[in-house]
Amino acid sequence: MGKKSKIIALSILIIGLLVLAYNNSIHNEGGVEKSIEKDVDAEKDKIKSKKDTPAEDNSNESNLEEESKENLKEKSEKKLWKETWNKSEKESWKMDKSEAKSQCNVYKTCIEGCENTPLNEESKGKGVQIESKELNYSNDKVEVNIKFPKIQWKGEPKDKSQIEAPIIKEDIALKINKEIEDYTMAFKNNIEKGAAKYKEKCDNSGNKFNVQVAKSDYKVTYNSDNILSILIEYYEYTGGAHGMTYKINFNYYIDTGDKINLSSLFKEGFNYKEKIDESIKESMSKHPEIYFEDKFQGINDDTSFYITKEGVVIYFPLYEIAPYSTGIPEFTLSL
Repeated sequence: MGKKSKIIALSILIIGLLVLAYNNSIHNEGGVEKSIEKDVDAEKDKIKSKKDTPAEDNSNESNLEEESKENLKEKSEKKLWKETWNKSEKESWKMDKSEAKSQCNVYKTCIEGCENTPLNEESKGKGVQIESKELNYSNDKVEVNIKFPKIQWKGEPKDKSQIEAPIIKEDIALKINKEIEDYTMAFKNNIEKGAAKYKEKCDNSGNKFNVQVAKSDYKVTYNSDNILSILIEYYEYTGGAHGMTYKINFNYYIDTGDKINLSSLFKEGFNYKEKIDESIKESMSKHPEIYFEDKFQGINDDTSFYITKEGVVIYFPLYEIAPYSTGIPEFTLSL
């Protein structure tokens, strides 16, 4: 083949390749356009399908709305629960703090063997009528603020709500009143006598004299079902770092005027002392740091107590089983 022939053949081959490349390019561009048109058509079909089925769409929206409401309700309930819990927690804290302040060293224990004293039942009858007697004055020796109870037995009661209160025999009322008033006046008189002597001593020696104090107040802890229990708190200051507080109980059977003994609240033959001792020791073991070690040797016939709706409260004077900082220890025995 001559040189001219080779050039012609090569030219034809190049032209053929160019034509083939052009055809492929046209084919590919058409494919892309068709693909785009297909996607557009598919989207149009979706839109048309939604328009053709409005009920289904509304159902979906309804489901979403219900789900939203449910979530909102759940959130509201959680919020309400949280607020209630926080409120209860705060109220509980306040209550505990209040009880800790007012009921320091008071422990409740249940024991068996109680006589038929309806301490845990609703009151079956109103208590006797009680009024207060007060004596308040001061001078260069002593400050006196005395308050104690007096049982009424005749005349119209000052408290109209107690008109139907049971009638107590005059001699019994006089007996109880005399015992309470005699004890209270003896307390006051002793403070006054001591203050007069101490002031005279200070005047003679040139030492400073501090006015001494005699105070008392009372609480009727039980007044129903033929039982009257009164607790009087006496406070005296006769010099020194601090004053002294004494709690004295006056427990009576209203029909006879007899004092209530601790033993009379339990069935005959029941070893109440042992049970009470066990209960007190158990309570003390929970807070041993506030009591004297081995000072409590058990109760006796003279152990102090008063009566409440919750039961019998056993208590001990300052310094008997605990230091002054502990206060007057009390132990409530639920009967």
